[in-house]
Amino acid sequence: MNKTVFENDAGYEAVKGFFISSACWFVVAGLAGLFLASAMVAPDFAFYKNIAWLVFGRVRPMHTNMMIFGFVGSALIGSIYYYVPHLARTPLHSRSMGRAGVWLWNLTVASGTVTLALGYTQSREYAEWIWPVDILLLIVLALTFYNLLRTVMARKEKLLYVSIWYAFGALVFTFFIYFFGNAVWNPRTGAITGMPDGILAWFYGHGIVGLFLTPLGVGLAYYVIPIVSRAPLFSHGVSLVGF
Repeated sequence: MNKTVFENDAGYEAVKGFFISSACWFVVAGLAGLFLASAMVAPDFAFYKNIAWLVFGRVRPMHTNMMIFGFVGSALIGSIYYYVPHLARTPLHSRSMGRAGVWLWNLTVASGTVTLALGYTQSREYAEWIWPVDILLLIVLALTFYNLLRTVMARKEKLLYVSIWYAFGALVFTFFIYFFGNAVWNPRTGAITGMPDGILAWFYGHGIVGLFLTPLGVGLAYYVIPIVSRAPLFSHGVSLVGF
């Protein structure tokens, strides 16, 4: 990679910010996971078991959400800030929106972690973050989508490579599964009632893997593998059928 070209790119700050954030959240989330594992292996030595913000029921959702959104999510969003402008052969639409996305995303993960530690939760697995945190996350997804959409609209490359399709698919579907899965229209509980809530909750729980993490990972693979193997993609048509 040509470092000089990369650093002069309008999206450089966003890419760097998301990747550094990913590394930092990995350390914090990993320590939380180690803490949980230690408590389960040696519960009699858990001197902190009577400290409210260190009990399993609070630390476990802190760990899972930091891993999903803080560690993996930050890295994958950083990757699309890198490869979408490069594949479109045009600079990122807005450097300031990219920077704002980094700060708001980290504010989202930090706010979600702190509020869970304080005992504020929606009590739904993988959807524990409370309403204000949900709104912050949706704002970042919308901001990222708009910034990259305007970038692609100004592109010099006519062909939309398959990685771009996966990036936009992930942003759109994640926005809607998060909105419905967290019952954002119901700020008080973040849930609906009865069996439909169980269906809705796990539509979201599986969707956050299948429609957020997976398509962004596949899109990144489509970008990286041809570069690493030094060979063009075998068939763009087949890749679009796969999408």
